[in-house]
This record gives sequence, C-alpha cells and structure tokens, in this order.
Amino acid sequence: MNDTDSILRTTEAVLIPPKSEALIPMIVPHQFGPDLAIIEPSVKLHKLQLALVRSMVTPMSNRTICKVMNPTNVARFPKRKTPLGVIHKLHLDSVTVIDDDTTNSKEPLRSENEDVVSFNEQLKSIA
Repeated sequence: MNDTDSILRTTEAVLIPPKSEALIPMIVPHQFGPDLAIIEPSVKLHKLQLALVRSMVTPMSNRTICKVMNPTNVARFPKRKTPLGVIHKLHLDSVTVIDDDTTNSKEPLRSENEDVVSFNEQLKSIA
C-alpha cells in the first residue's frame, strides 16, 4: 500500500446470499477526499471467500459502493467495518477515453506515432 491508498470498510453488516452479488455501501476515510479513484480487492479478501469487483468511483460524503460477489454455496455475512478493499487516487493521465465513433469505425486504433495498436497491447497498457 502507498500514500494514496486507503482501506475501504463496510458501513454495516450485510448478508450476501450464496452464488450472488451485492452492492455494499463502504466507508471512505475522510482524508481521502472526493477525487476520482479506483477500488481493488483487499489482499485478505480471499479469507472471507468473497470477491470484489474493481471499479472506478468518485466518493461522495466519504461513502462509495462496491460490488461484492459470493461464489460459494453458503451465505456470507461481513460485519460492520469489515475491510473489503483498497481505494487509491486515479490520475486522469492514466485513464484512456474511448470515443464511440472510434470504436465503431473499421480502422484500427493508432498510437501517437501512428503505429497500429493491437488489442493485446491496449490491454497491457491499462494493466
């Protein structure tokens, strides 16, 4: 974890039924602020046998929502203030905007030096 990372915790206890997903309200630490951010799973989330979906968010009033999946055959019940994820600031220069007109065209995407950019290269650049 680095300076811009913060732990996300549940605002309340939530029952997640077996083989389902839930949108869970999360507490964002007050020092984080309302900046564009990315949410990623906590490294200890596997101990709860849950999965958290990575997503881009803009926290409001120190709150955000996470999509959490329960792939097991047993209901899971994370308690109030259970750490489920990590949120860190996302800089606009690391976000690629895709225009609908570009995605529907038959021409391949090109980088700044006009070389053809393959789908795999695009995936590597955002990973």
